[in-house]
This record gives sequence, structure tokens and C-alpha cells, in this order.
Amino acid sequence: MPWEWQEKVNLGEQSDNRMDWRMDLQSSLTIFFPTKLWNQNRIISFSFSYQYLKDFSPPRLFLNDLGSNGKHLFLEARSIHHAVSMTFQVSFN
Repeated sequence: MPWEWQEKVNLGEQSDNRMDWRMDLQSSLTIFFPTKLWNQNRIISFSFSYQYLKDFSPPRLFLNDLGSNGKHLFLEARSIHHAVSMTFQVSFN
């Protein structure tokens, strides 16, 4: 298919071929607290967000060094990452 991308890493006869695509899931929660202080309307809010990132073809490579099984060593970067954030906001009306 034209929208499918393959990423191949090889050294000699050893190779690793994977579909190259990513997934990004995000969720957030915001809580508002309307208040009246000093005769002014204010809105205080807290926001929490979480992001999940998955790379199905992370950076990887074969090294020239041989492992205990006689094959080239294969290094691969982490494929899952998480991001968490919190926001505090005060709005004046």
C-alpha cells in the first residue's frame, strides 16, 4: 500500500524490518472554581494532562561487536514515552 512505510536496518546477513508508524494518545482534565474575591469575579482552574507516545519503529542499529551467540549486537531505543503536565490558572473578569 502507498501509505505503508517500511524501515529496514541491517548489517551483513542480519536485518530488522518493521512498519514505521507512531501512536499518540492524549487526555486532559480541567477543573474550574469560580470565586468572588475583593468584588471581582475570578476563575481559578487546575488542568491535568497525560500523553502516551508509542513508536513502532524506534531508532535501532546493529553493532560490529559480536554477542555470546555469535551474532552482531542489536541496540534499540525506547519505544514508549509518557508526558504528564499540570497547569494552574487565575482569570480576572
